[in-house]
Amino acid sequence: MIDAIPNPIFIKDREGKYLGANSSFEKYVGMATDEIMGKTVYEWARPDLAVEYENMDRDLFLHGGAQAYETKTIFPATGELRDVIFNKATFHDADGAAIGLVGVILDITERKKMEETVRQSELKARTILESVFAGIMVIDPETHMIVDVNPVAAKLIGMAKEDIVGHVCHEFTSLARKGECPVTDLGQVTDNAERTLVTKGGKRVPIIKTVVPVILDGRPHLLESFVDITQLKQMEERLRDAKQVADAANLAKSRFLANMSHEIRTPMNAILGFSQLIERETAVTPLQKQRLDIINRSGEHLLALINDILEMSKIEAGRVVLNPGVFDFHALLDDLERMFGLRTDGKGLNFTMQRTDEVPRFIVTDEGKLRQVLVNLLGNAVKFTEEGEIAVRISTEGPGLLSVEVEDTGHGIGEEDRARLFRPFEQTDVGIKTGGGTGLGLAISREFIRLMEGEIGVRSEKGKGALFYFRVPFSEGSEIAQIEAKPGRIEGLKSHVPAPRILVADDNDDNRLLIASLLGHVGFEIRQAVNGIQAVDEVLQWQPHLVLMDLRMPLMDGYEAIRRIRSSPRIDQPRIITLTASSLGSNAQEALIAGSDDFVSKPFRETDLLEKMGRLLEVEYIYGGEKEEEGFAGTEDADRPLAGHIPEEMIGRIKEAAIDGDFEHILELAAEVETLDLGLARKLRGLAEIFDMKSLLKMIEKR
Repeated sequence: MIDAIPNPIFIKDREGKYLGANSSFEKYVGMATDEIMGKTVYEWARPDLAVEYENMDRDLFLHGGAQAYETKTIFPATGELRDVIFNKATFHDADGAAIGLVGVILDITERKKMEETVRQSELKARTILESVFAGIMVIDPETHMIVDVNPVAAKLIGMAKEDIVGHVCHEFTSLARKGECPVTDLGQVTDNAERTLVTKGGKRVPIIKTVVPVILDGRPHLLESFVDITQLKQMEERLRDAKQVADAANLAKSRFLANMSHEIRTPMNAILGFSQLIERETAVTPLQKQRLDIINRSGEHLLALINDILEMSKIEAGRVVLNPGVFDFHALLDDLERMFGLRTDGKGLNFTMQRTDEVPRFIVTDEGKLRQVLVNLLGNAVKFTEEGEIAVRISTEGPGLLSVEVEDTGHGIGEEDRARLFRPFEQTDVGIKTGGGTGLGLAISREFIRLMEGEIGVRSEKGKGALFYFRVPFSEGSEIAQIEAKPGRIEGLKSHVPAPRILVADDNDDNRLLIASLLGHVGFEIRQAVNGIQAVDEVLQWQPHLVLMDLRMPLMDGYEAIRRIRSSPRIDQPRIITLTASSLGSNAQEALIAGSDDFVSKPFRETDLLEKMGRLLEVEYIYGGEKEEEGFAGTEDADRPLAGHIPEEMIGRIKEAAIDGDFEHILELAAEVETLDLGLARKLRGLAEIFDMKSLLKMIEKR
């Protein structure tokens, strides 16, 4: 329908990119519709005019509704500079947010000339009236009577021209009350608005209309033009319907995500928790301890892969939020330097981390997401670099902008691979050959950087290494207290009689047994509840000092149980830590709103849980030593050569595992060595447990 209108009509999104246009607009810009789609005004307009048109769009989105902008433009076909009015109106999504605009370009050059010469203005006004396909009415501003209409207006109304003339304009278009005309009564220069046109049969047609004052026959008149936007309204309706479908799909996905997270994390909590609990047993042999360590590391590796998949699902569902806070950025970098220094040493790579003096120690941003991005980029650099070096450079670009570069001398990335590098589940050819990973690390990194309002990119050529870079805004933070590292595992309570009473509320038998066993070993007094109702009853009767509350339980969930406990005036309020296997961060916020004091996600490390309990209960713990003597070898053992009776083939396997940084395999080899040389097996196991790659290689080379 809009192709039948000679006025250039166009539709844009909020970014200024064209979504559609009529054939008149094609002629106006000298480009076909398929060439215009996705382009901006800078593709066809003179640069100074393009800037002006872009500012009009910004003003429209700022003030909303419909607006008219009088300006000049050059028609590309003739190169002539002319006066025009851009009639623009926003359209919206289901939530009422403006998502784009529709515009009609009206040429008012003739109107300008009419103001200079009455005779010429009358002739040219009639020409415009009869030639354009937008509906046009000529109105007497004093009586609001219609004195003339063009054929398009008559056709839209469904009446003959002579039957329309003499009626008040409000009967057909604005439907405003007498005395409320925006131009004649309210003092507006022009009236640009979305209205409804009422036809002869009573049908209501949505239109965009513009009313401007003109001089005809030496007297002032109002020229009202309007365009049928029925198709635009239908498009808006389809967009609303599509959004509702998308919202429903996202809701279903979020529910599935929450259920899947719970189903995976709950048994994983039991696996990791009981393996840590068994390690506490004094009867555990070194070989059994080694196998428990492998279970723990393998479980945590599996959990990391699961977390990547769940994190990507949260990103796609729009459930990831920014959690800014102040932290020691230098300490984070030092920690990463130690962590990846071991891996690069094992591969014989030169690893440097440089930061300029301007990089502040304490900054405010999302520490977890920033750390994850750095770990992902450094992990890839180590994985795909066989020789040479890896360099990390940290600097600031002006106040409040952090710049990080990770450069390696690895395989490099070809042009085709670069195009899909940051897509979920995509891997480069080298990545596929190398094996391992989910293809999510870079996709997650990109989304985290975008969430922090930064940018991330890569510069690389195949066979010439790669340089990944990102920039994120930050603010400087005040110095924070440093947490003193504890000497070892928590073994018991220090001088606390009677023991604090702890209620464990969880519907999963394995999890309740795990937590009860752990806390009982430390010295807490324990009771258990299998649902929210039982938990509330136990709190009222037993009055525990602290409740560990699972959020998903039958009969009454943890949220409601917390609310009921907090609303009870009969008890001294206990401290509450919520436990959940869900991956959705919103659960933590909901629990805190309900009245929880803190939050622990399953599977948890026993130290994390116990430290939070200690802080809330204000209790002190007895800590064990860092390492037991048996089975531990310090780095000084690297000065002792491998025994001569160890087979060459076994030494080769140990060396290969050391170079690859495969500590789990070294622990397995230590079990084989134990049958030949118990002392040497202890040395290998001890160095592997502290990830001391340098000392392992040094001991092998001295044999």
